[in-house]
Amino acid sequence: MADRVHVGDTGTVITKTIKKGSAVVDVSDIGTITLINQHPDGTETTLTGSFPTDGTDGKVKFTTVVGTWTKPGLWTEQVRLQKSGGDWRCVAEHRDVMPAI
Repeated sequence: MADRVHVGDTGTVITKTIKKGSAVVDVSDIGTITLINQHPDGTETTLTGSFPTDGTDGKVKFTTVVGTWTKPGLWTEQVRLQKSGGDWRCVAEHRDVMPAI
């Protein structure tokens, strides 16, 4: 499970490494990078990603904004990669979003 965050957190940087099995995938030719976040009730938010380097190391990053995590609970997040001629979704992971007080 990923690190805990809180409802309303902004500016949180999420870095993912794209792999096929245990091998890092060169994603430098990907045109659109999206992180799909889904709450257990079906509510979805998305973040647009970028490369923290040149993408040959498989790394993509996202920075949370207002409205990324709107409710507490165990959210599912999945990276979507798109380019001309291809559309891929990575293995989904979970993130525990805690209530803010």
